[in-house]
Amino acid sequence: MNRELDVISFNRTIELLTSQNSIMQKIPLRISQSIEELQNERSKSSKTKDKYISFYPQKGIILYDGIYGSAFGRMNYFYRSKGIRIFLFKDKSLDVVATYCTINEDGFNFSNESIDTYEVVNNIASCSSLLQYMDVTVENIPLQMIKFITHIKQPFTVDYYIEYLLLPPDVDKISNYSLKAQSLLWKICLSAKFRKEWGTEIVNTAISLLISIGLLPPSIELLNFIKKSAMVNVTDLMGTINHIAESIDKQNSSLLSSINLGMGPLGVGINPNVLWEKLKKVF
Repeated sequence: MNRELDVISFNRTIELLTSQNSIMQKIPLRISQSIEELQNERSKSSKTKDKYISFYPQKGIILYDGIYGSAFGRMNYFYRSKGIRIFLFKDKSLDVVATYCTINEDGFNFSNESIDTYEVVNNIASCSSLLQYMDVTVENIPLQMIKFITHIKQPFTVDYYIEYLLLPPDVDKISNYSLKAQSLLWKICLSAKFRKEWGTEIVNTAISLLISIGLLPPSIELLNFIKKSAMVNVTDLMGTINHIAESIDKQNSSLLSSINLGMGPLGVGINPNVLWEKLKKVF
């Protein structure tokens, strides 16, 4: 496999993402506010006060989010979290940070401590070094690039500090940019031209890979595929639909297996939506 092409693919992905102003947002570096200060601010118009927040000088996006947390644990924490996040900034630089947050009787304390920075990724060594923080091997670089492009969250106005850690259900949405990318990928994957040029086996492999990173075919693309295929080749139509169904079942089984282990991003048995509703009342 040509690793130089992987590096080119990585940098092209970075260029695509940093060219999209609609997905860029302010990223907090540190937040610190005591319970007393929080209580005093509650009567004012905005729950989140920028005077308690230090932001990075540039806007950016969360390219990778590996934080995890627990609620109501030891040491009298209401909530605490830690883990790795990777930020991509407008100037194309990347910062790997250790994100740490505690919410307790002393207040809300949040920080991003830089542990590695990348001004440029110009060879396979630096690319591999960055991806190791995400548990991604160089063999999976192309698929990871697709995942980057298709999973960017939609920016929103932050009203509560806790929203820098847990996204409320009503704003936890994929960006329009990523949705368009998802639709385009499926449009190509299900097209007659793609099948003619690459064959059924490659088409099925592409379908499985897209589903493996959480991309389900949009209804409109699937309906268009069915409409066109039904007039041409019923066997190919049913074969593709069955393969999509089997791939989704396989992916769902994998997710259920992980859930049955009892481990999740917020610990055992914690419902993030319920937790967010409780914490936003204070933070």
